[in-house]
Parts: sequence; structure tokens; C-alpha cells
Amino acid sequence: MRSLIILLTTVLTLGVCQAQDIPTQLSKGLYRTFYLPDGTALNGRVIERLTGDTIAIETSKGAVYRLSRKESQRIKRAFERTPMTSVDPSRIIPLPLNQEPNFLKGSSQFSADLMTHFSSGGSEEASDPESGIVASLSYLYGVAPQLKVGGGLGIMTVRSGSKERVFPLFARAEYQIRPKISATLNAGYGLIPTSDIVLNAKNGIFGNATVAFDLVGPESAYTSRIGFGIVTQYLDLGRTELIRESNFGTPVVYSQYVERVGWMRRLQITFTHAWRLPPSRSLRKKKS
Repeated sequence: MRSLIILLTTVLTLGVCQAQDIPTQLSKGLYRTFYLPDGTALNGRVIERLTGDTIAIETSKGAVYRLSRKESQRIKRAFERTPMTSVDPSRIIPLPLNQEPNFLKGSSQFSADLMTHFSSGGSEEASDPESGIVASLSYLYGVAPQLKVGGGLGIMTVRSGSKERVFPLFARAEYQIRPKISATLNAGYGLIPTSDIVLNAKNGIFGNATVAFDLVGPESAYTSRIGFGIVTQYLDLGRTELIRESNFGTPVVYSQYVERVGWMRRLQITFTHAWRLPPSRSLRKKKS
């Protein structure tokens, strides 16, 4: 009997302690996952009720977003259980539907791209399969909620292992179709310098188009992407090539002048790493 009384006393004491601890947890705010209608997930806690139908949510990384009741499937539960505190209005970032948090008007982005382009052979410019690479850097600025424009530069090889080099300068436009799907269009000019191998060359038009898929969620300040598309470059150059032949078992090596004129059109696979920068504080104040 004495043991039973001790056991009941222990259980009641623990229950009282837990009940007293609940308000402490609520006062700190409970982190939850808020799902937007477009499928985007925000992990955060409610920190303020801005109006009768709008609240401010702070993520675990410190970013603050403004959501309405219609923009979250769990907003009602958060209203009922989480007490509200004050928040600096300048920290609030509006979050329209179908839009990435850092893909707003006034935001910017630095991108590093590595593309491999290839042909299957049998085209006008080359009968054998060919491949090359393009490495580029670009900067984009958000002129609309889902549209960034800017420019960049890079270096391009026409054939793997060759000494032909093209330096593309291009304007770029990137549109966010969905939270993890984007389309990119580059258009510009490829500068083709001469060298001891490329004896003469004329600069030509450069361009590519890509559809890319993000590998990192839209809440992150950076993203990695893989894309698929096409690349084109107009080539007009003359170069020396080494020809190796066998003459009655004896290898013979001699040089030959070769001209290459026409459009190079190839499929491409693109790997991109981009750093997103949110709008400046002054722009956020204007929006809020």
C-alpha cells in the first residue's frame, strides 16, 4: 500500500511539472511545417498576427515571411496554439504563390555553369561525333517576381582535346516556371581568337536554351541545378591539323590547313550552382 501511494504521488508530480512546462514551450513558439498550395514547404513558427487573416512566420534560419490563411493548410492550428509577439516590419518578406522566397523582384543571383555539349555525328559541320564544354559565370537581377535578367561570359571548346577556343559574351534571361523548375535563355556573341593553331577566325553568334531542375529546396539561399537544352555557335575559322597516316607500315605525320564554316548545333547537359541574394532592406520596406 505504501509503495502504491509513493507511485501515485510521483505520477501526479510529473504531470504537474509537464503542465507547467507547456506554457514555456508555447511562449517560445512551436516550429511547424506550413504547406503552400503550390507544394512549397516552410518550416517555421508563427511570431505575429499582422491582420485578422495574415500572420508572420519565422523560419529556423531567421527569415520572416508573411502568409495569409489561404496560403497555408495549417494556419488555423498555428493561430490557436502559438502566442503572438512583436516583429520588425522591415524583416517581413511577402510570399506570393508559385514563387521562391529569394526569387522576388529586386533580388539578385550569381551563377556558375558547366555545360557539356555533344553531337551524334552525320551533320553538315562534322561527320563524326563531337563534344566540348562551356564554363561560364553570370549575374542576374529580378525585374519581376519570377523573372531575372542579366549577362555573363565564359569559355567554350569546340572539340574535346582541341585547341580551338571560343569566348562567349551573352545576355541571359531566367524565368522560374515552378518552385523547382526554371527556363534559361542566353544570346550573345562568341569571340574566337587566333593562335598558332587557329590561323584566322571571325567572331560569330552564340546562344543556348535550357530547362533546369533544382536539386535544393526553394527556401535555401543557394541552389544546384541540372538542365537539358541546346547550344549553337556560328564558326568561321581556319586551322592547321596534324594528319597521321601509315605508309607501308611507316607512320607519317604532316600538317594540313582546314577551314570550318557554318552553324554548330548540339545538345547540352548543364550543371549550375547559383547563389541567391534577397531584395535589399529598402525594397522590403517599400513592399511592406
